Amino acid sequence: MPEPLSLWPHTGAILMSSYDAQTSASKAETRMWDDRTMLETVLRTMLSICRSVVIVGESSSSTAVKQERVRHLPNPRAELGPLAGLEALLGSNLDTQYLVATCDQPFLAIPLLWQLTEGDPSAAHMFLIPKGTSFHPFPCYFPSSLLGAVQQTLTSKTPTMRRFVKQHPPLWVPLSESEANHLLQVNAPEQLARLQRLAGHNTISF
Repeated sequence: MPEPLSLWPHTGAILMSSYDAQTSASKAETRMWDDRTMLETVLRTMLSICRSVVIVGESSSSTAVKQERVRHLPNPRAELGPLAGLEALLGSNLDTQYLVATCDQPFLAIPLLWQLTEGDPSAAHMFLIPKGTSFHPFPCYFPSSLLGAVQQTLTSKTPTMRRFVKQHPPLWVPLSESEANHLLQVNAPEQLARLQRLAGHNTISF
């Protein structure tokens, strides 16, 4: 693992989710216990690892976008889900290698993210729970050379991450069940409140 103060010499990316139809608010703007939004929390973690970070898709948080080392990239086909975000990212020519997370993963752990940057740089890297029962598409590592493979999946009858993985097997990074808690995706403020009650204090520890 690199020294703690060194940065991975490539780009981190945060995929934005769509706006909730009922609340008209983005999941990314949900406030954490320290009053940061989920987007700001994920961004802070990614900036601790990557030389720069790009936010892919619509963001109402101008504070996050205007920070140093942060760029914004439109996602013209956001309605097609996360694969469309990867298409926009890999086709941007901003870099050749990307560490990718979603805006609703506020508990990401830096040591786990570093693991995704290791191994064959020409293959995607994803986490796999022991016994192969489940995989986590995000966070992940993607090289720009997989743009064509992503586009091929997007034009198929089932343009999903699961189909992409089936057709283009990634490099699997083993993950314990306890470590998988750090990859939780928070879908609503109510879910975050439940996690806070379970933690019993102002942070969450697994």
